[in-house]
Amino acid sequence: MINVSTCENGLPAFTLAEKIVLSTWYGLAGMAAMTGNAVVLCLIYRIPSLRTTSNFFISSLAVADLLVGLVIAPVWIVLRCWYTDVQNYGEAIDFLWIHTTVATTFNLLCVSLDRNVAIFYPLRYQNILSKRRCFSAIAIVWLMSLCLPCSRFLVDDSSGNLALWMSVSVITILVPMIIILLCSARILKATNRQLNRIIHMNSLPHNQAKVKRAKTNTKASKTLFIIVGLFVVSWLPSLVTSFLNYFTQSGYCGLLSYYNTVWLWVEAVAFTSSGINPWVYCLRNNEFYQHLSRHFGWNRNRMQPKPCTPPNIIMSTWCGILSLQAIVGNSLVLWLIAKNKSLRTNANLFITSLAVADLLVGLIIAPVWIIFRCSQSSKDKYEHKYAFSIDYLWIHTTVATTFNLCCVTLDRHIAIFHPLRYQSFLTKKRCYVAIALVWLMSVVLPCSRFIVMKSSAIVLLWMSFTVVTVLIPVMIITFSSILILKAAARQ
Repeated sequence: MINVSTCENGLPAFTLAEKIVLSTWYGLAGMAAMTGNAVVLCLIYRIPSLRTTSNFFISSLAVADLLVGLVIAPVWIVLRCWYTDVQNYGEAIDFLWIHTTVATTFNLLCVSLDRNVAIFYPLRYQNILSKRRCFSAIAIVWLMSLCLPCSRFLVDDSSGNLALWMSVSVITILVPMIIILLCSARILKATNRQLNRIIHMNSLPHNQAKVKRAKTNTKASKTLFIIVGLFVVSWLPSLVTSFLNYFTQSGYCGLLSYYNTVWLWVEAVAFTSSGINPWVYCLRNNEFYQHLSRHFGWNRNRMQPKPCTPPNIIMSTWCGILSLQAIVGNSLVLWLIAKNKSLRTNANLFITSLAVADLLVGLIIAPVWIIFRCSQSSKDKYEHKYAFSIDYLWIHTTVATTFNLCCVTLDRHIAIFHPLRYQSFLTKKRCYVAIALVWLMSVVLPCSRFIVMKSSAIVLLWMSFTVVTVLIPVMIITFSSILILKAAARQ
């Protein structure tokens, strides 16, 4: 085994902020990969019409992307972002990286070749790509994804490591990328020809079946172009970094320096594609989208679901990002306070309560809002049924957040203006009583929403809630902050 102690002291290290950013990035990518690919696999498993030869390759790619979310993202967060012990886990991490790269790129290569055969040999497609050949191709891909990484356990010197990574990059990224781009360029030319034929055939009634097939192939080709574009954008940095590392760095220390810094960002970009690919299928493929809408509760009584509008997509993405940030950030705060006794002060009791309120936003409020508020189709169907529950959650969240923030501000005000009396004035018992009152009010106040039914009374109720839960706390917080700032300026 290579001795890494000689170069560990000179290796650059990530700051806490960089670790948090990378962990959040990997967490977002992993969550998107797990959710999206699980949906794709569930639809293909449950809907017989989706079990086509093309979708078998998509299923294999979805399994590879799902493993990124289930295994790779958590392992990278723990062992690469926080516990960077290369000497103990380096070979296992390298095995996982090569396995993931082979499984993803080779499955995407199969998808591209499948589209190529479907476009250029439509009449012979079923004969060329029979189910047996399809399963054989998928089995070979997964066998290669398990065999190729084993070469990492045979290399144990610095020059061998550099040569290995160069070879792996060429075999698993460069070669598939060249083949995929050539296939895509060829398909693009054929798609343009088909578009011209569609324009001509639309005027002939007896050619409608051919028109429909041509439109299907054209849309599938455009979907492939989007996926290929994502593939190039996501994996090209890995290829470029590998070449730069091979030609510019010397020795194991140089490789380790790249491994501990640059590669983490490059890997994050590459893994992001696993979270995006399934959503491209669901949004671009009408059949996928239609069954997605039926089987997951949207527009069950309509054959054609409402399209996802850009505002809905933007709001859903925003809520998802805020949800993950709230979960990660507030969990970290609560974990630090729970682990370190020195942080369990009276002031931090209020911060703990605020962190719990914000954590609930990420765990409950944001997912509920994505399903029942950001989805246009869900809004039409469910708003009347779940309006009271949504209003209750909104008022509860507002009270818990603003009142806890008000307590934090008042605590700081007392600490600055009455430092000698602070411990006697804000005892732990009084802190717990104040926090209990805040949470009691956050549970009781929203119950008034179930009592009010008339529209005029509802408007008055919301006006009262806005004053009590937003305006008054904002005024108290602003006034206390101004006094604190003045005191700080004098000091």
